[in-house]
Amino acid sequence: MKISNVNFNLTFTAKHKKAREADDISRISKRIFPLYSSTYIKTFLPEIYYSDNPAAKHYISNLINKIEQTRNNFYYSDTPFPYGQILKGLKRDKVGNCHEMAITGLAALAANGYTNSSMADLVLSTNFINKETNQVFKTYDNIIDHVLVITTMDKNISLYEAKGKDLIIVDNWSGICETAPKAVEIYKSIFREECKEWENNAKKRLKTALGENVNFDDYIIRTNILFLPCDKKYENSDVPSIQKSYRELIRKPQNNQSIDEQDNQDIF
Repeated sequence: MKISNVNFNLTFTAKHKKAREADDISRISKRIFPLYSSTYIKTFLPEIYYSDNPAAKHYISNLINKIEQTRNNFYYSDTPFPYGQILKGLKRDKVGNCHEMAITGLAALAANGYTNSSMADLVLSTNFINKETNQVFKTYDNIIDHVLVITTMDKNISLYEAKGKDLIIVDNWSGICETAPKAVEIYKSIFREECKEWENNAKKRLKTALGENVNFDDYIIRTNILFLPCDKKYENSDVPSIQKSYRELIRKPQNNQSIDEQDNQDIF
């Protein structure tokens, strides 16, 4: 069964210079590592994921099983696999969800010299601000089941110094390559149900802290999305090896040819 891998062909609208460059690198990584994702289909193509069509059900089942097998081979093995070996396996298997796509996106950034990058968790954070006293009550953060890559696209700015537009989000799974403020708004739309559920849970926790009679009209409620660095996956000493093994990941600025188009593939 053929399913167009539409997440390779999204229209990117990033106007920020660094986000544009990150966009180019992300596209290259998705061309070199064309990973088919069950969670992408579930989120953006639910009519296929939940279809009663026997061929669609067979495709989804096989895809989920193959992703699980790929993860078992690398992440849950008793023997640690070098980063390059994981990349080799992903290129061979051509399957993966957000975590695997973050690994390939991180490799592409490293190949282009942007080692001030990291995989990151998507975190929901809710603050309650008392309108009268301006006192802030914060409930603990909630990690969404999603992994992406953060970078500054600037060798002189570390991830921990980056603020606002200095932080660039590279998400091969969703197709987002944007500055952090713009990415937050997009993620709030993609994960709107998770945001709503978390805000309701946060209200329950505030009641636990302040009592059942708390009046939410007395508070400004702000739920935000944060990006928490979680894993780099490689050492800086591995970068020359990544660049040597995957020269095709290195961006050629003079080449303006579109790399969006991808052929449909049979993977099962």
